[in-house]
Amino acid sequence: MHRFYCARAIFDTPVIRLDDPCEIHHMLHVLRLKKGARVCVFNGLGQEAEGWLLAVNQHAADIQIELVRTATPDPCPEMILACAIPKKAKFESIIEKCTELGVDGIVPLLTERTEVRVDATRGKHKLQRFQNVAVNAAKQCGRLTVPVIGPITKFPDFLSGAGSGNTLLIPCLEGTRRRLADCLPGGLRTKKIIFMIGPEGDFTSDELALAMKNGSQPVSLGSTTLKVDTAAVAVIAFTRLLLCQQPS
Repeated sequence: MHRFYCARAIFDTPVIRLDDPCEIHHMLHVLRLKKGARVCVFNGLGQEAEGWLLAVNQHAADIQIELVRTATPDPCPEMILACAIPKKAKFESIIEKCTELGVDGIVPLLTERTEVRVDATRGKHKLQRFQNVAVNAAKQCGRLTVPVIGPITKFPDFLSGAGSGNTLLIPCLEGTRRRLADCLPGGLRTKKIIFMIGPEGDFTSDELALAMKNGSQPVSLGSTTLKVDTAAVAVIAFTRLLLCQQPS
């Protein structure tokens, strides 16, 4: 069944209207769906509904709701990925894969060694593109929620706003580091785990010192040097597997 995204839809009426231009284009011109077709709509906030098309045109689709589902509580702590922006389209791949793995939020980081620099206009465009990637990944993998893509943030500013009481982990290549598994909170004793992934070339020594001053724990991801996109996916996948498996 084809899934569509209707931001902040509330499924408390028998009929809902989908009017997002991108979703309507996909419905009409890519999938070529017609009246009577069965569809699924999710709101990104933990609910989705199944139903069928009452009517559809170039501007909107009316959907008759038959069944509403609400996401079950997730046993995993909230996972936030703060990641230096790599070159090319790798950040979009990071968003896609980590959305599939259940990340709750992603923050694009600017570090001292980040090679990608964006002005205000390009940054706004990139953020919209990043959020669209997250929506499409959630549609594909069946998630009922969509990760929030935060603003492009300088590393010191991110640390100052990370908050107390959270588990802050910073994979790095230098200094004394612990195994990732040893740093994850046993028994889900934290509400939020924040992973900070550096750029190619790693964080600088000053950045690592600042991170540790703000309560971050340096961790190792093994004996090999991982690229940014590999490291980002690896920490989310490992944490999800170790802490968040739901009973079958």
